[in-house]
Amino acid sequence: MKWVIFIIVVVIVVALSGLQIWKLYVPEKTKLARSIQIVVFVLGAIVVIAGVIKENLLSPPSEQLINEAVQKAIEKYADHSAGLLQGKLDDAYREIGRLKEQKELLAKAIGRAEHVERVLKGIRENGDVTRLLEVLIEDRDRNREDLIQRNREIAAVAYLRGDIDIAIEAVGEILKELPDDLFALNQRGHIHKLRGQLKEAEDCYKRVLQLGRDASEEEGQAVALGNLGVTYTIRGELDKAEEMYKKALDINEKLGRLKGVAGNHGNLGLIYMDKGELDKAEEMYLKSLEIAEKLGLEEIIASGYGNLGSIYRIRGELDKAEEMLIKSLEIEKKLGRLVGMASDYGNLGLVYKTRGELDKAEEMYKKALEISEPGGMMELTANQYGNLGNVYEQRGDIGKAREYWEKAVELYKRIGMPHMVEKVEGWLDELKDKKGS
Repeated sequence: MKWVIFIIVVVIVVALSGLQIWKLYVPEKTKLARSIQIVVFVLGAIVVIAGVIKENLLSPPSEQLINEAVQKAIEKYADHSAGLLQGKLDDAYREIGRLKEQKELLAKAIGRAEHVERVLKGIRENGDVTRLLEVLIEDRDRNREDLIQRNREIAAVAYLRGDIDIAIEAVGEILKELPDDLFALNQRGHIHKLRGQLKEAEDCYKRVLQLGRDASEEEGQAVALGNLGVTYTIRGELDKAEEMYKKALDINEKLGRLKGVAGNHGNLGLIYMDKGELDKAEEMYLKSLEIAEKLGLEEIIASGYGNLGSIYRIRGELDKAEEMLIKSLEIEKKLGRLVGMASDYGNLGLVYKTRGELDKAEEMYKKALEISEPGGMMELTANQYGNLGNVYEQRGDIGKAREYWEKAVELYKRIGMPHMVEKVEGWLDELKDKKGS
């Protein structure tokens, strides 16, 4: 009985020693793994102790014997634990090395991103759109991981600048990866519209509208409806355009999307001005300006000033018209927005022609052409051909007037603007009548 008690005591001592070794050498493990290893340790200890007892069965157990038994058990288990621990330490060092490498790469990426964003922020604030485009392209070409987002920025800035070939390339790269990207499809529609390819522009905007409906994405629908309205306005389909603008306005007001509301009011103003409803047009422009000025939407502010200038010109308030158009032109130059600049130059030419200042009018029309022709802005180019024809006709230079009006008719036909074709062909018919009389 004494031997049984002695063995139990020894087992308990060894078990307690094992637990202490566990705390010192073995990292945290799951409860199951810990239980299994403790059982293995205790069984090992019993085997060792049994061997010692067997060897000394005839001798009474001494304190030295007990100590030796415990020490053997500890050494046996410690060797096993040290192996396990060393393996885990090796794994840990490898993991630390991997994490350190990832941290260094991440730090470099963050540093690059922060540098680029600082540069971009400075450029955006000082209005250097040309430099902005250069930085975006450089960053995209060096770092391909954020290709889609950089191409979106490049497409938007290039279109703003009138660098249409760059915009086309960026949009193409986006659509190669994401064929249904709403931004890229919308931007492609803008490019087609600018180049007078109205059917292709309409197809893009309708695609955006359908994708927006499929995804229950109302903001995308509003944008597409507004752009379809612009396309129909260019074609002279004013009732269809008005319908699109009003649908877009309803959605934007529901969403509280004030930028869209401002744009829709401005576009409705264009419809009413083309219909000769100048008071309604002015009301829409002023509503648009009120929102845009509160939000600091400079592009819409510039368009609003330009549109008000056109109303004042039609009313014969030429000084007010000139003032508004010059304010608009200053903002467009600051933004680097070539389409707006060309439009303002052309409208200033109309003001000077109405005053009888034909040389100044010709100068403005040619400035507009210097922007619109290389930029592939077909509608604006056709408008300036028509305007220059009017200057030459008024001077009595019938040959030059016919030359420019015929060029205007050709472009209007290519764009698909039958109402403008009819208008300019009427001027050409009048030239024939003058020549015959």
